[in-house]
Amino acid sequence: MQPYSGKTPKQLLTGPSGQTMLNQQINWAQQLANQVHVTVGYEKNKVSEEALNSGASSVTIVDDLGNAAWITKSSLGEIRDPTLVVTCDNLMRINKTDLLADYQDSGHPICMLIPVHPAIPSSGDLIEAEKGTVTSLRRIVGTKNIASGLQILQPEKIQKIAKNKFNFTEIWELLIEMGSLKVGKIAPTEWIAVDQPEDLHLLETWDKKQASKITND
Repeated sequence: MQPYSGKTPKQLLTGPSGQTMLNQQINWAQQLANQVHVTVGYEKNKVSEEALNSGASSVTIVDDLGNAAWITKSSLGEIRDPTLVVTCDNLMRINKTDLLADYQDSGHPICMLIPVHPAIPSSGDLIEAEKGTVTSLRRIVGTKNIASGLQILQPEKIQKIAKNKFNFTEIWELLIEMGSLKVGKIAPTEWIAVDQPEDLHLLETWDKKQASKITND
């Protein structure tokens, strides 16, 4: 996201509403879960402050170890219950009841990726699967079965089998080899990915759309 994130962490970028992406993500997550825990690497002081001010239950510092380091390097990795994990730069709306029912119907897997079918071609991991079991992930620009940035996983079980893996890419590869990585059937009804500077207009559109919904409610 250079040059924008050179001075401001991507999580702290804002749309017309003035809300940071992190604030929006925490507000959304609070509708799905009782507790919201945030892991932070880059610009940890700034991001940690925003996370706590936005209502996060806790902040875990992972520095530059990797996006899954919290599983093996913090007490969050001891959580036994299925846990929703989402990246900060993927904003979405999804039906909680349908999502949890889909997870249960899938047999409570150790990890289940949530796909998305973007309205416009988006860069992401294409999920290839057979009967709900992921067989491969490969980076493409597409409009179907793209990893949405949302997953449901069981931290304690993953911690036991992936002790030296600090990135989700490595963990997913291990689970694919084991035949244990699943993909859900329920996709977000709304979704954007803010990966590149040219994606900032999506954040602006998202902001305006959500503001309009609040006004019309």
